Order: sequence, then structure tokens, then C-alpha cells
Amino acid sequence: MVYVPPITQAEFLQILQKCIPPTGWPKRLAVANSGGPDSTCLLYLMSSLIREKKGKPGLPQSIVSIHVNHKLQAAADDMANHAAKTANILSVPHFGTEIPWGSHPFPAKPVDGTPMEHHARRSRFNRLFEAMTALKASCLAFGQHADDQVETAIMRLATGSGALGASGMSPIRRWGMGGITELEFNGYEGMNRFIIRPFLEVSKDRILATCEANNLEYVTDHTNFQPDIALRNKIRAILTERLKYPNQDDTESSAPTSVSEQEAKFHKAIRKLGDEAFHTEGRAGLYDSVKRISDKVQTINLKVTNILRRVRLPSPPSTILISTEDLQTITDVEVAIALSRRIMRHISPFPYGHISAEAKGNRSGFEDLVRKVWSGGMGDDEKDTHAWCFGSHVLWSPVTLTANGRVRWRPPRSPDEKAAWLISREPPMSPTRWQQNGKVDPLTTDVTLILNKRLVAGDTARVLYDCRFLISFFVDRMPDSIKASLADPAQNASIVIEPHTKFYLPKVVLRREGYKDEVLTVAEWKMGAAWDRWKFHFRPATKGWIGVKYVRPWSHI
Repeated sequence: MVYVPPITQAEFLQILQKCIPPTGWPKRLAVANSGGPDSTCLLYLMSSLIREKKGKPGLPQSIVSIHVNHKLQAAADDMANHAAKTANILSVPHFGTEIPWGSHPFPAKPVDGTPMEHHARRSRFNRLFEAMTALKASCLAFGQHADDQVETAIMRLATGSGALGASGMSPIRRWGMGGITELEFNGYEGMNRFIIRPFLEVSKDRILATCEANNLEYVTDHTNFQPDIALRNKIRAILTERLKYPNQDDTESSAPTSVSEQEAKFHKAIRKLGDEAFHTEGRAGLYDSVKRISDKVQTINLKVTNILRRVRLPSPPSTILISTEDLQTITDVEVAIALSRRIMRHISPFPYGHISAEAKGNRSGFEDLVRKVWSGGMGDDEKDTHAWCFGSHVLWSPVTLTANGRVRWRPPRSPDEKAAWLISREPPMSPTRWQQNGKVDPLTTDVTLILNKRLVAGDTARVLYDCRFLISFFVDRMPDSIKASLADPAQNASIVIEPHTKFYLPKVVLRREGYKDEVLTVAEWKMGAAWDRWKFHFRPATKGWIGVKYVRPWSHI
């Protein structure tokens, strides 16, 4: 039997350096503790390291264990009890929570024997996020490892992902705003939280060896080996069989069933990963392949960051202006696609971090976008600017930069004018259309009730507007005249956030019966001398008690 070395403390400390959040390590780090070998090993190594390095900079000061009881199998309570017992043995504070199936906004409890992966995952992340809030932990560590990474790469390749998807999970990522449903949505709070996965380059064998070397007891979740429960389980079963019999005939089945077609795609993805391996075969070859793809994607992400620093021109908040000439210097298709995805994620009004903010990762669609945008996309007719939306409510508008640096919505007229792209939020439906569809206009928000409650409590009100701007109302600084208006029934006063300019920036106004609307603040543009190029007939004014901040970062994390 081949000796498998356990993970040492020195090695684990080195691994953690790839997982440091951009804001640095928080005071308290949470560890997702299922009670299984992966999270048990992670909890042990992390707690041991913090005790050994206590008080030294460069690490969290403390950790806390979090367990979510899904209540989906007979052994669920035993697993919860074991997770708590492990944390207690390791002298780590523990927090247990359950999924309240059927209680709003949670779905009904999945029926035994039916696929439950989607509902379980969304509900688990909801409980984990709430637990982090209660524990004041801004970073959560998961125990996914190299074998999980391979399965993720296979899953994504089978659904048409390119290099970005095939790289698997990231060792550090922003939690983000969550999903588009109430159960998944985390709002602005998710922008300041992070997920780390230290074990992504560590094999399952080494995790088990670490547990054995340190006499760590754990439970085994047998549902992880049932292919009918989760897609990942199906991939795991196919991969195990393929590695056991590497020379088996795995040609794509001609059977018409969707399951056979799906399995054929998994086999094809496994072959593709195996072909990428460098002088290694079997599972080690797959580890090597995914790691090299991941390293390549990391390099691409760094290139995109540097490109954005170099080519971005001054433009209003929530937009980006880039000359076509600068775009055409980017000849690597993978870099061009990664740049396009980064731009869309930054501008889209869909929740930051959700796949809907990146056109659902549609590879062929992004290839079409790159071909169109990189070619210029503007005809000779001055009325034909060909502004268009590829997805995610992001509008790509071809514009012209004049010799004096101004922006014009027309084709270039002379050699000293340059073609460029202005990317911004897509125009939403008009308020009338929203009413006709029986819905409320999401870009017009009455915040009067929120402010009245905060006036009583005496704390700051924060509103996430269009998933793009955070508007902070410091009610302790609210002028007495506005407080009087809100308190006077005769004035029927309200404070409303509404869209402003063709870029749909937030504008806060005070409305009163019999008075003209008073603009309290609009989004501030820190553009200096570049202001005049946009030819708007106003300059932003802000009140000291209202702050407006664009919250979607340009970074790849």
C-alpha cells in the first residue's frame, strides 16, 4: 500500500496564504462543520494553528464551528451531535442550526428518494449566512478538496463551460449578494463576506490520512454515494468506475434518454480533462489538469485587472467607457471573454456574484459578444448606433470620442475621432409598463417608512438600490425641516429614490403635497475636468445626511 502523508501544520499555514480575503483575515473565522472527515480535518488544523500562533499577526484570532442540520435523513441528528462533539473536543465554540422546511421562505421538505440537491444547497447557504450574522463572522471556510474540484470541473465542462468553468472552485471568493429569490438574496451584507476553501489542492486521501494520524473521529454521509440524489454523486460514481477500468468503451450512447446523453457528456468531460494532464494518469492526472487550468484562469484574471486599470476612461458611476482601439489590442479570446464577464458583473443590476449577472456564463454567447464588440459594432449611418443588450440587463452602446475628449452617440466623422464602447445598465420598462403588468417599478422606492422607523431607533438606514448603489441615511443628521415635513399629516410628505439620467443613477427626492419635489441628493461623480464631455445640465449635489456609494467592485474576487 502506498504511504499517504498527513497534512502538516507548516503545510497548512502555507496553504492558507492563498485564501486571505482582500480585506485581510477577520477576527473570527467560521468553519462549516458537517461532522464528516473533510470539515473535521479542517476544524482540527485551523484550531491547532490558531492556538499555536495565538496573538501573532496574519491569522484570525479565533474560530467558530457551524453545523446545519438538513433533517433529510435518519442519521441527521446523529451527525449534528457528532459535529458538536468534535468542536467541543477541539475546544472550538459551536453553533448548530436547522432548516425550517415549509416555513417561509424555505420550500417544503423534499420527499425521500427524489432529487434534493438544489433545495438543500440553497437552504443550507441561507442558514450558514444567518449563522455568520449572529456570530459576527465575516468569513466561512469549507472543506472541499481536490477530488471535489475535479467533480466540479467535470460538471461544468459537461454543461458547455470554457476554461473559466473548468477551473472549478476558487480558494477565495466574495459571498456576494446571493440569488434572485428571497431565500437566496443576501443584499449588501454579502459583499463584505467571504468564502475560503483551503483544501482545493489537497486530495481526499491526505485528508483521511490526517484524520487517522491525529485520531480524529468523523461520520460518513452515505447519501454522498447515491447517484439518484445529486448530480455530483452521479459524476463521482462514473469517475470511480472509469478510473477502475480506464480502458473501458465509453463512446457516447445513442440511447434517446436524457440520462444517457448526460452520462455521455460526463465521459467526454473526463476524457477532455485527462487529455490535459501532463505526464500523469488516473486521478493524479485529473488533479494536475484542473490545477493547471485553475492557474491559467488566475493568470487571465490578473491580466483582466491590469487591462481595466490601463484602458478604462472616465465615465459615470455604474458605467465603463473603453475605446475600440484598446479592445482590439486584446487578441487572446479567453482574456477577452473574461474581460466581458467582469464588465457585465460590475454593471448588471442582477445580484453580484450570481450567474445571472454574467449572462449565465453562456460560452457561445460570449464568443459572439467578443466578435461583435471587438469589431467596432457601429455602421456609417449616424442614426444607426446599434446599441444592444447581450444579457444581464447590460447595454453595449457604440459611441465616439471626439478630439477634445467628449462622448457622442454617433459614428466617428474624422480621423481624429475614435470609436468606443460605453457599457451601462439597460433601460428598464417604463413605470406605465410596470403598472400594466401589475408590478411595482423596482427603480422607484419609497423609503419613508424605513426612515421613520430609524428616526425612532436613532440608527442609520441603508438601502440597496438596483443591486448597484448603497444609499445610507444618517437620520441623526436629518435637518429639522425635513423631520417636521415627515411628521406633518397636511404635507403628506415622502422621501423617494428614483432613477436619474440615462444611466439610471439614484436620485433622492422629498415630495410634499402642494410643493415642488426637492432633490436631496444624486449619485456623486468624481470626474473633475472630464465632467463636460457628458453634456449634462447639472452637477451632483449631496446633503450631509445622505451618502451614495457604488458597491459592485472591479476585482475578480
